[in-house]
Amino acid sequence: MSGPDYDKKEFWEKKYSKEDVHFFDWYHGWEKLEGVLKESAPLDGKVLMLGCGNSKLGEQMCLNGYKCVVNMDFSGLVIEKMKQRCKDIEGLSFLAMDARKMDFGDAEFQTVIDKGTLDAVICGEDHLVNVNLICKEVSRVLKPGGKFISISFGTPENRLDYLMQAKFHWDIDIKRMMASNDPVEYYHYFYTMTKCLHPTPDCKHKEYDWNQAYTDIETIK
Repeated sequence: MSGPDYDKKEFWEKKYSKEDVHFFDWYHGWEKLEGVLKESAPLDGKVLMLGCGNSKLGEQMCLNGYKCVVNMDFSGLVIEKMKQRCKDIEGLSFLAMDARKMDFGDAEFQTVIDKGTLDAVICGEDHLVNVNLICKEVSRVLKPGGKFISISFGTPENRLDYLMQAKFHWDIDIKRMMASNDPVEYYHYFYTMTKCLHPTPDCKHKEYDWNQAYTDIETIK
């Protein structure tokens, strides 16, 4: 039996066609993420939100001091709904776009945030190709020294093979946070990729040994 087609545009268009402009945040919302984001994402830096869906995170970031948050999703339907819902919020914009082939210029963003988008793509049949294309595009649009924050339920041994590739020109730091409102104890992982200041073909990421005890990974309260 196959699972939901989370990687398919048609799945999300159908889902959003049945919904009014209600909000839903995968994993965590602003209340839990404020400290993590402010630590890594400067308020005056341009932020890109991958696969925003109907999340309130971008809106709440702008209402709490962020100057420019660009939300993108390949569902044109949800983008139009979110444009109407958030039309009066300064610094907040919405664009229909495919993360595998973005229209932005090189080194345009200080911070890129993914909250469950890569997890959804990994559900698909062509996940190796598609995750590679997304990470390649994120690296391209990210400024040197900028950060790509990927929030995932995937553990390091299930995510680092996708993320730790020298061609992306970034180093990786890992933290985790207890999943909220769940009786079963498990974590969401925060993979923070920092792009090399001077990317070259020989730029190497630092090695991360996920075989270390999971207690070595900092837990965010």
